[in-house]
Amino acid sequence: MAFSITLSENAAATHPDSITIKSENEIIGPNRTPIVIPLPGGSILALDLGRSSTNFIYTGIADQVVKEIFVDGLGGAGSFVAGETITGAAAWNATVTPARTNVATCIVRAGIPDLTTPTSLIVDTWGPAAYTDQFFVDGETISGATRTATVNKSFPSALRLWQIQRYWPANGVLTLTTSSIGMTFSVYIRSIGLQQEAGKEDRFEFKIDLAQAA
Repeated sequence: MAFSITLSENAAATHPDSITIKSENEIIGPNRTPIVIPLPGGSILALDLGRSSTNFIYTGIADQVVKEIFVDGLGGAGSFVAGETITGAAAWNATVTPARTNVATCIVRAGIPDLTTPTSLIVDTWGPAAYTDQFFVDGETISGATRTATVNKSFPSALRLWQIQRYWPANGVLTLTTSSIGMTFSVYIRSIGLQQEAGKEDRFEFKIDLAQAA
């Protein structure tokens, strides 16, 4: 069973951003931090001041670059074509943190269930050259030669997760929405770890460690 979570940047950020993450494991548990005082004779006194928060840990697999894009809101005529380039929208460059400096592009390889009415597109060969620009945004319109679609749940690549850890904490607490218990929490990032999957240069195991903000 996969767990779907949404992590959103603080609304006060210059470019409030949001991503959806599909996790294979979810751990939600209390976090109490008593003050521990060693006493003579080897005994220990622990003072629990009563403050309790919640930790959230998510683990799963992320590709180095995005390989599947979920879409809806189809427009235009005809169908997407295998081998054609699809292009994002320049207006979305400034809606994310960090801002994209160029419009993202990629090449369509297949559609699920097909290329005429896809619910997702299988893609590769991202551009431009700067990897920091190689992603689409939830809600962004992407265009082929004759067909358009709206990005729905653009699951992040390993590179995008690295960006999030690097830039998002500077804008304060984040908002976490969980599908498993249907609740929303204010959280901060404790860490986001990436480890290359054994024998696969383009796949990474991720671990996202979040803590509830006061």
